Amino acid sequence: MSVDKGTRQNAFHADVCDTIIRNVTDNRDLLQLACINKVWRASAEAALWRRIDVTTAEWDIGGSRAQRTRLAYAKNVRELCVRGNDYEQQSYFGRNEMGERGVGVGVGAIGVGGGGAAGLARFAAAAGDGLRVLRLDGPALVTDDELWAVAARCGRLATLALTLSDADADSKYARPAAVAPSAAAAAAVPAVPSKAGPKSAPKGCSPDGFAAVAPNLRALRRLHLRLATALPITAATRAFESIAIHCSRLISFKIESAGSSNFHQTTPATTTAMGSLSAATATSAVASSIVKILAANSSSLTDLSLALWDLDPPAFSYIVANAAKLLNRLESLHIAAFSSLSELTPVVAANSASLKSLSLADMLGHPSIEPQHLAEFFADSSFQNPLVLESLSLEAIGDLVQVLPYLVRFINISSLRITPSRLSASVSYSRLDDLLVRILPSFSNLRRLVLCLSQNFALLAVADSCPLLESIDLIDASLVTDQGLILLVKGCPLLTHVSLGSAISITDISIKVLARSLSVGLKSLSLPFRASNLDLKNILQELATHCPNLESLLNIPWQFTNNNNKNNNVSEKDLKNEQMTAVFEILPQMKNLRRFGMCWIVGSSVGPAFGFGSSFSPVEVDELKKICPKLKTVLFKA
Repeated sequence: MSVDKGTRQNAFHADVCDTIIRNVTDNRDLLQLACINKVWRASAEAALWRRIDVTTAEWDIGGSRAQRTRLAYAKNVRELCVRGNDYEQQSYFGRNEMGERGVGVGVGAIGVGGGGAAGLARFAAAAGDGLRVLRLDGPALVTDDELWAVAARCGRLATLALTLSDADADSKYARPAAVAPSAAAAAAVPAVPSKAGPKSAPKGCSPDGFAAVAPNLRALRRLHLRLATALPITAATRAFESIAIHCSRLISFKIESAGSSNFHQTTPATTTAMGSLSAATATSAVASSIVKILAANSSSLTDLSLALWDLDPPAFSYIVANAAKLLNRLESLHIAAFSSLSELTPVVAANSASLKSLSLADMLGHPSIEPQHLAEFFADSSFQNPLVLESLSLEAIGDLVQVLPYLVRFINISSLRITPSRLSASVSYSRLDDLLVRILPSFSNLRRLVLCLSQNFALLAVADSCPLLESIDLIDASLVTDQGLILLVKGCPLLTHVSLGSAISITDISIKVLARSLSVGLKSLSLPFRASNLDLKNILQELATHCPNLESLLNIPWQFTNNNNKNNNVSEKDLKNEQMTAVFEILPQMKNLRRFGMCWIVGSSVGPAFGFGSSFSPVEVDELKKICPKLKTVLFKA
């Protein structure tokens, strides 16, 4: 009887502990709770290890001893996200909240060697059926064998994000190019690969390796694939057909190529049982296999992302046309590298009743759009149901002056991202500012805004029209001054994420007002790139005093004496020591800071090598991370 009573008490205590710990956000508090007793320790450890999100460099810290320690806690892991340094920021489905892509140091950590990758695979496999989410945003993080081991052990894996690369010539999974892919062949892929043959250096997961793994991924609900290198067409086709056969419960499917001829033939003309295939015919085979994935998941798919720069336009149009026929429940749609708006109208129309988020990027070869196509795409008459979007992103979609007037119909939109092409030779910012002043009053419900504007009066229009705004990225803002920024933060007091683009005219005055106005609400601030009017110490002190919840702070100006009149009387060594002292004294006061970035302000005669040698050394970066409780990432720009 006493045993039953004790068991009930322990169960009660465990429930109480779990309830309390679910509301604890600081890991240091969790560590303290773990010291109370065994019941609290079990609940705290489960919470601490539930989600792991690290870079490859962070994963490799500690070597084999750290790997052995992690294995003891693997059973508690539910989400495992490992990124090559800043690798995910180059991906359409890996951007941060502000849509920034970022620049960092330590890119060599993107591709890890066998030790780090092997330790990662063993850890993921040790998590077993408890692992629900696995995101590997970087090439060569796992090999074919390692992915198979993970898939075999993690039978309830629901989300997988992975980078595919070219197959090894000696891969045990590779098939002869002369074999024509078919549904029967894909179905016959063995679930257990042969262990024969020499082990080659890891080169990441290949298409044939993924085809062999697919039978063990039947529980997948979200699949995100990034194609990092050129892939053999026949191998890519086999992989996609295997996905179509074995993964038929997907609610999210995203596929993105790196834009570097990601599909290639293994011979000048791919030979099959049906004869010789031209390049266009071969890429159409890839398109057909992707359509099979859409068909297999037509009843469940609600999130689709297609960013395939390397498919021939007819092959890509074939995918989009079939998506319009097969899918009618999409809530989120992202399409990049398309030829015209007119080819997208059918798929948007077919999903108009459910579509909440629409993202279009990089319309190929068309600096402007035919007015008729614009009118048809944004007109309600083109759709079965009125299009009621909550999020709209248009990146490099023709001339923005043409596009903006058509957006006023989306009055309920809460997230808006409108950016010019990165290939544009010039952008008429003055015309854009005039248009923004006219259309912004239609967007009073905006929470997130990414726009190209350049002058104070356009920023004033944002402040007057969008009082609920929580996140803003100005992209350009080259003519914005202190007055414009002060008006913005006074008119939009709910801002939590602010990126100031190239507003190099602002000074400490407006940053001081920003820090005191947004105060505890500010979580992310990206200062203007190369803002030489800002003083490092003053800015850090204001933000540390008034913004205790700041998590990301980028583009802090790091001044040098060369060609800088402000510091001509100060030696390079003294200036470095003065700024270093300010950083090491003030930054630890920012208890929640996770991401810190500096921007070197150097003269025209000083190259990047000067900046690297005259700022932080790797040892100093490590010391900074030790004294800042949550700091994980230190970035440099020059």
